[in-house]
Amino acid sequence: MNILYEVMLLVIVGFTGVLLGITPMLLKHSEVFAVTVPPVEFHSPELKSMRLRYCALTLAATAVALIVTAICLAISENAFFIAYTASTLALVVVSFALYLFFRSRVRALKEERGWAAQPGATVSAVITPASVKKPPSIWWNLLYVVIVAVTLVIGIVYYPHMPAMVPMNTDLAGKVIRYAPKSFGVLLFAPMIQVFFGVIMTFVFWMIGRARRDIDPAHPLTTAEHSALFTRVQSIFMLVFGLALAGSMIAMQFSMAGKLSINVAGLIIIVVTVVLMAALVWISLKYGQSGARLGHPAQDSDEVARDDDRYWKLGVLYFNPDDPALFVPKRFGVGWTNNFARPMTWVLAGGLVVLCVGLVWATRLLGQ
Repeated sequence: MNILYEVMLLVIVGFTGVLLGITPMLLKHSEVFAVTVPPVEFHSPELKSMRLRYCALTLAATAVALIVTAICLAISENAFFIAYTASTLALVVVSFALYLFFRSRVRALKEERGWAAQPGATVSAVITPASVKKPPSIWWNLLYVVIVAVTLVIGIVYYPHMPAMVPMNTDLAGKVIRYAPKSFGVLLFAPMIQVFFGVIMTFVFWMIGRARRDIDPAHPLTTAEHSALFTRVQSIFMLVFGLALAGSMIAMQFSMAGKLSINVAGLIIIVVTVVLMAALVWISLKYGQSGARLGHPAQDSDEVARDDDRYWKLGVLYFNPDDPALFVPKRFGVGWTNNFARPMTWVLAGGLVVLCVGLVWATRLLGQ
């Protein structure tokens, strides 16, 4: 059972490495390593070679991380934990360093060849075709309330049978390392985490519906349709993702009630996470960023329709005080990011910090 748990952790690292490695293949033809280029140049030998080398090197780093971690698993549980943590961090750092390296190469190529937006270039405003369904209503997120209620009822029903000392944490060997005395606070532990997770995921769902759409001025109708479809699919996925993970936490409540091993409960949550990550990889490959993989014009343009590279710090942080949008599509990756020039971004960041600190404080209080 513990070996399966550890294998699932390795699978998560593998999925993370794959997502990082294929990122350059998921983006619009007008952006390579977060640098604006003429779409027709996307498949040029130089840019194609950079994308393939980034992918190969990132996947190679992922393979090394998995091999080293697997070897440490055969040595000891402590060695596995240290290697798992170090390998995950190293993978992220290496992939970002590779990204910065190839980004600098693309920027140099752009300057050398004089790729720039033509004076007077405009952004087209279009209406999303009626054939594309809108994202689901935000009211679907009330299902989190149902899940929390079910978890609470389970805790109340089984409270009389709860052991005097409730297992709270285990090491990777499956040995319980921390107990908490039976109390109503322990009963609220899983529902509280579900509430925290539900608030975060509901905010993400709301953010997706209000993010700026990514429209190509050269092909406004097609890209508007693709962007709208991408937004709908991402909204549905985030809803399913959040509800599935929150639902899997019901296993925690059964564990605290003594009706399920804490190791089995942890394994259930890990398995659900792995399945969801596999779904994320599939959706990313099918749709790309903002629907970039849903199809391209028969002939890409040889002009740069819009160039706002100056607003993207390192290609990942968007800082444009003239843009009223609070959420914008990522330049490198799938999804959205904030406009860090908007004061509300920092208000939201502060709120998230307060929420996280509150969760940590509450879990410590309930676990005493």
